[in-house]
Amino acid sequence: MKELMAEIQETTKKQKSASRVDEVRVMRTMLNDPKFEVSIYDRNKGKIGTRSPREEAIKFVASTASAVTGLDAAQATELAQNYEFTKKDASLIIRHVDQKTKKIPDNMGGGTATVPAFDKVISKSKSPKYNK
Repeated sequence: MKELMAEIQETTKKQKSASRVDEVRVMRTMLNDPKFEVSIYDRNKGKIGTRSPREEAIKFVASTASAVTGLDAAQATELAQNYEFTKKDASLIIRHVDQKTKKIPDNMGGGTATVPAFDKVISKSKSPKYNK
């Protein structure tokens, strides 16, 4: 994730606004990176924990797969863990994100955590692994 953000920032230093393409790239990377965690902060206490967007997304997919197909929870979770989220998936999640604060929905690892700032990000960046 750090490499992706650095790449985007380096190649787009002259831009002043966010790019939807880069926002989707970052969301997709967050959903597919098992090591990426979002810090959760309390206004008075500071950092109170972390959440993994990937783990939250896996729980959501597994729950949905189990409910729709009748698979038991263990089978559905195994299937979800092997799923690679697409640009379309990332776009659908972003569509539900509050555009002012860029908060991630709670069921996708959000809470009070926010998506990294995109104020200096634009679509001229080179394609990383998840920009297929």
